[in-house]
Amino acid sequence: MAGKEAVVISDSDSDTLSESERPLPPPPKQATTSRSAVVKQRNGQDDMKEQVPEAGPSAPPSTAANGLLGLIPNRSQLELERKERARKRRREQGLASSSSEDEETQVEAKRSKPHQALPSAQQDPHAPLHKPAPIVERGKSSSTTSNTPSSSSSGSSFSSATSPINPKSRFWTGTIKHGYNTYASISLSGITIPSLLLPATPSSRNTLQLAVLATYDLRMDWLYSLFPRNLPVTLILPPPKEDYRSGDPTIARPGLYPSEVFGGFERFPGWKICVPNKPKGGWLTQHMKFLVLVHEGWLRVAIASGNLNEVDWSRIENGVFIQDFPLKGGEGSSARAEGRGGVENDFKEQLTLVLKSLSVPPLHPVWTALDRFDFSLGGARARIVASWPEASSLQGWDRIETQGLGRLGKVVRDLDISAVKGGMEVECQGSSLANHDLKWIEHFHLLASGVDPRGKLPFKGKPNEAHPEYRRAIGGVGGALPPVKVVFPHHRYVEQETVEGPMGALSFFGKAETFSSSP
Repeated sequence: MAGKEAVVISDSDSDTLSESERPLPPPPKQATTSRSAVVKQRNGQDDMKEQVPEAGPSAPPSTAANGLLGLIPNRSQLELERKERARKRRREQGLASSSSEDEETQVEAKRSKPHQALPSAQQDPHAPLHKPAPIVERGKSSSTTSNTPSSSSSGSSFSSATSPINPKSRFWTGTIKHGYNTYASISLSGITIPSLLLPATPSSRNTLQLAVLATYDLRMDWLYSLFPRNLPVTLILPPPKEDYRSGDPTIARPGLYPSEVFGGFERFPGWKICVPNKPKGGWLTQHMKFLVLVHEGWLRVAIASGNLNEVDWSRIENGVFIQDFPLKGGEGSSARAEGRGGVENDFKEQLTLVLKSLSVPPLHPVWTALDRFDFSLGGARARIVASWPEASSLQGWDRIETQGLGRLGKVVRDLDISAVKGGMEVECQGSSLANHDLKWIEHFHLLASGVDPRGKLPFKGKPNEAHPEYRRAIGGVGGALPPVKVVFPHHRYVEQETVEGPMGALSFFGKAETFSSSP
């Protein structure tokens, strides 16, 4: 790649539809293919998924070191189901199926012979949650997931990435869940936003006292319908593309506004609309999606990959990290201080920085609420890595490591992920790609591999030429590019393999002229 221009893909909003502006697909026919829960075997041994305890409200937070990555479903099984959906779509459209792919799918089906068939059906995202079908593991009797801890062990009940949330669910040690997807079988369809709010419902607050939401794109009618009318809700929107300093009175200034007086939101009374400040000359825009839900006796933080709109929570595959935090001094609070063996987690500090970057006012009730709950040593099970606009480049690694790429490197080192010779193999995926040159990729890979950047970064030299300093720092030899895989769909994959075809690809942004002019 040395001496050539990098492939440049822009995610300019002016060239694409927002996610909520996409045309809706025809209603999918009810699936008839059986789905199954499969236990993957490796070298004759069960490769069991590590799951996070899901205890009732009276259970103390567990101190077991449960890994969150183990909640991600078996990738080979997901690929098998994806091919089956794609083949079904081609049949419905009268297109020929690939015989080689059919044979491959049949082979994979034999390798992944189900222990128990689960009926496939479509699920209304607003319908009552269904009890998950039992999953049978080798050498174990069939049992259903329970949210009530047994008397013998508080960790005897588990939550998978697709099991539903009920009003008594508490995720004291964190969990990763799949967002609801209408194309999945009913037992694997994931969770909905209404289930995240439980025990609150559209008709009753129950224990929910306050909600702070952030999203980049939304369908306000849909989102508003999910919350009780008498609940204080603050909705944080991205800052306007135009600069309010231009003097145009139609451009919203940073601040907190009642929905009744905020343009376009008059039909949604009772909510507050927060407009973040974008520093003059600041790059980027907040693209965050999260919910902070304050209950009487506990706090729920949910950080999602999908926007708070119906499209992302019905047709697009997304995930969400969820963790609940108890009141300070409450039951189980002291046990949390021993949970991670002295490894400090700055979850609350980072959450505070994020809310400040979004211009949440100092007198907003969320600040008092955060101080009531226990984020103490060993409590939080995830690290926040966020980016927000700055008026100028940050100076000094102590400041650089508070956000963005610098923050990512610090978290990797704090987690003691040792750098191996040649660095980590990194895989990235998203709905859009920025203008990444070779120097940026080298910086990214070095930090993601756990190498201390002090005295090494930034590299000098041209953006799209390989830098000898990178090779020396990473301890690798040869190769023109760092081992970074950027997953992005090509035309044939979108047209022939995905469930919705080109219509579903509208979530992937890019300029056609940039693709055609790239080497």
